[in-house]
Amino acid sequence: MKFDVSKKAITAEKNTVPPSFFVEGEQLQKREEPLDVPSFMHRAPAGAKPSGTTVQKDAEKQRRAADQAVHTEKRRKRKASPAAHPGRTNKAHTKGRRKRRRGSRLLYYLMFAVLGFTVLFILCITVFFRIDTIRVEGDDTVDQNAIIAQSGIQMGDNLWRTNTSAAAERILSSHIEYDRVEVERSLPSGIVIRLVPSKIEAVCFYEGQYYSISEGGRIIAVSDQAPADTSLPLVYGCVLQEAEYGDVLIQNDTNKLAALQTVMDAIAENELTGVTHIDLSDLSTIRIYWQNRAELKFGGLDGLSYEIGCVKKLLENNVAEDEIVVIDDTLMNGTYYKRPVEALTLPGSSAENGESSSPESENTQEGATSSQPADSEQEGT
Repeated sequence: MKFDVSKKAITAEKNTVPPSFFVEGEQLQKREEPLDVPSFMHRAPAGAKPSGTTVQKDAEKQRRAADQAVHTEKRRKRKASPAAHPGRTNKAHTKGRRKRRRGSRLLYYLMFAVLGFTVLFILCITVFFRIDTIRVEGDDTVDQNAIIAQSGIQMGDNLWRTNTSAAAERILSSHIEYDRVEVERSLPSGIVIRLVPSKIEAVCFYEGQYYSISEGGRIIAVSDQAPADTSLPLVYGCVLQEAEYGDVLIQNDTNKLAALQTVMDAIAENELTGVTHIDLSDLSTIRIYWQNRAELKFGGLDGLSYEIGCVKKLLENNVAEDEIVVIDDTLMNGTYYKRPVEALTLPGSSAENGESSSPESENTQEGATSSQPADSEQEGT
């Protein structure tokens, strides 16, 4: 079914206001007033210049954009820095920082240690360690007060500032009977003076004089007569030029003090008793005379202690009590030549009698019988 509605009817219907929409008075006026739209919602007409408020807003936007860009750049740099994120820190960088930190701490510790040591050192040499006891040892017969006075050490002196070497030298220069003087510190506040009495080790014959030499190389007696103690060996071949009573010999090639000490140590080590003479005139052929009935010849100082030990066995096992022999060990290779003789020519005996000794003739006489080893004896160890 088709209905036809005229255009006039539609227009009339639109213009007709329903009864419920009719208002009166003031409310009707308000309804007819235009809406109050905010200014920022107004669209500026084309070609119109922006107002002052709009310029400020644009500048504010630009400033905010610039601040945001700066903030973004800072964040980017912090992300790139190893210290910003410990979890992603470069290990080498962290290790380097730790080393620098540890090095600075060690420097501080070192400074404090040096400062503490300096303070302690100053206190030690000024306040602490005052000497209150001085003890003398080694000789009960000596006057201890005299020894202390000769040392130059006094009560109340600082322990560490005391020159112990100079004190020992002062005492040694005043007492010939001491071979050595030792001055030692005894903490916390004591001094010990140790005296070592001189003991004659050998008697050296030189230019008609007998020089008694101690174990420390000190001349403790000078005489033109041989000592009465026959247990001391007489040593020949040492040149003691300008040596005087009380001198401490310095080892050199002329006095042969080092060679004498080596020979005496080897004899003592092997307990070879009965040595009467030692001839050091020629160090390539050292001669030792035993009980005035055996001449022992050695080819040098190297290995002398071992060779003396081997020859001692020969003397005990292969030499009769009434036999006078010469044992040649100059080869120093384990081969020993022994030959009997009627008598020994002791060193210095011909010179004392006004005769001249002839080593060449003695060697010639030995050569006639020394072609055979000592009873063809080979000694190993």
